[in-house]
Amino acid sequence: MRGKLFIFNFLVVLLICFSSAANAADMNPKYLHGNWVIGTVERKCGAADAEYFVFHKNGTFEAGRSNKPEAAGFWHIDSDIVYL
Repeated sequence: MRGKLFIFNFLVVLLICFSSAANAADMNPKYLHGNWVIGTVERKCGAADAEYFVFHKNGTFEAGRSNKPEAAGFWHIDSDIVYL
């Protein structure tokens, strides 16, 4: 009985150690490059009234609605925060 209890406790501690080591990865700029639509799943990129963001590889962004840009500027990532 003691052997089973020891093995169970060891497995629980081992599981806790491995689960706490899993941290969120830092935001990768390559992940953001491209077109993004703001809204629900039903809103498609091709919808006429879709609100969108475009993150360019050169560090600029474009935001707009209905294929008309409303804002533009620069972006960069610091840890997990995207600054526009």
